[in-house]
Amino acid sequence: MQNSQVVQLLKTLSSAEKKSFLRFLQSSWRGGKPEHQRLAEYLLLSGTGSLREKKMAFSHVFGADTAYDDARLRKVMEQLLRMLEHFLVLEQRETEAFDFRLRLASLLAERKQDRLWRRVTDAPLPFPEHEADWTAEVFEQAARWFRHRYDRHSAARREHDAALYARVTRYETIGLVARRLRNACIFLSNSKEKGSLPTDPLLEWAETKASEYADLPLLNTLFAGLRALQNPDDPAHFISFRDGLLTQHNCFTTSERRDLLLVAINFCSKRYNDGDPAWLDSQLDLYEYGLREGLLLENNWVTGYTFTNIATLALIGRRYERLAQLLRDYRDKITPRDRAGAAAFNEARLYHALRQYRPALALLQQNVFDDLLLNLSAKTVQAKCFYELEEYDLLDTHLEALRKFIRRHKEVGYYGERYLNFVAILRRLARMAPAARENLRQEIADMQVLAEKAWLLERL
Repeated sequence: MQNSQVVQLLKTLSSAEKKSFLRFLQSSWRGGKPEHQRLAEYLLLSGTGSLREKKMAFSHVFGADTAYDDARLRKVMEQLLRMLEHFLVLEQRETEAFDFRLRLASLLAERKQDRLWRRVTDAPLPFPEHEADWTAEVFEQAARWFRHRYDRHSAARREHDAALYARVTRYETIGLVARRLRNACIFLSNSKEKGSLPTDPLLEWAETKASEYADLPLLNTLFAGLRALQNPDDPAHFISFRDGLLTQHNCFTTSERRDLLLVAINFCSKRYNDGDPAWLDSQLDLYEYGLREGLLLENNWVTGYTFTNIATLALIGRRYERLAQLLRDYRDKITPRDRAGAAAFNEARLYHALRQYRPALALLQQNVFDDLLLNLSAKTVQAKCFYELEEYDLLDTHLEALRKFIRRHKEVGYYGERYLNFVAILRRLARMAPAARENLRQEIADMQVLAEKAWLLERL
């Protein structure tokens, strides 16, 4: 039952939304019934994480004396899901003052209530005072609002208002160009191979008019992002894109900021992978910014995968104090199901990097890593600790267990070969006389599929 769609969606509600949803169900005109309210109360107030079986929910909803009927419970759960979806849409509409204003103005115009229409349309719009602070969504909303006013003016007076028409055209153009620029940035960022953007006549035209919109940080930032992706060897474009994203955040919605932040992070990652180590710190800075601003959090949690990615960057760059700070600040923000494993694994890696091998081993041996690849990585760190401590008998036993683990788990796929080669090389390294190591160095350097290659070369 915990995996049901209604339970999963309920988990995303904030405390305020939970209270509002229960009030929503109490309203008879919304179509709610007592069983819907009782089921919602049980799922929300009892805690979905402690729910063990459907019979407990059924008894709470229909009474302990009622015979269990799975179909009846499933029907109520499905109805509750539909009501929750309806509630979320209505909640969003009610919090969007602009949509309400535009709908009301349109209805009043249709009913020819001119005095009421003027009162609604003359009131200030819920937009920032300056266009420089507008998002693409605000430009689109403004275009819809002034188009409504233009249409109303045209219908009532049979006149063409040139100034109002120019305003509508300007806002529509800016909103459309901003959307296309954002989409182009995401497309180029997601492209696995270096390729050009599919022909877009609108963006080609917009490039010729970019100077006319120089007063808008929204378009300046997006143009810089597109140019950075198209000309990655010129860092000036990326710097403009990054600075605009970090300082002009009023111009973007939260979801847009997150999307564009990932574009910037991917750009740094590709530049680093192309052999430019200077981009590693920029990527780490962007990740930390995303955590501080909540852009990389999902339902206020950071996933173990994202946390480990950031930790890996810090380790590669030998930014050990930054990793220690990350563990202090965000250990408790890791998704609960990932927290123990991700925190222990990355803290152990930090200890290993600081040459504190005993504490690293203690952490790795005390924790169980459910994720297969994380488990594999943890076993690899253990092997490295045994080697550094010169505990070769334990190392040999551990490497044999690791080899069997990889053979047993065929699903590791490509990673299996990388780690099997690591096992073979480390075993040879531990047994090899110093004079024979030069040949092994060249062999390691030539290997294309090998985990921990840099570490192995350092040991030689």
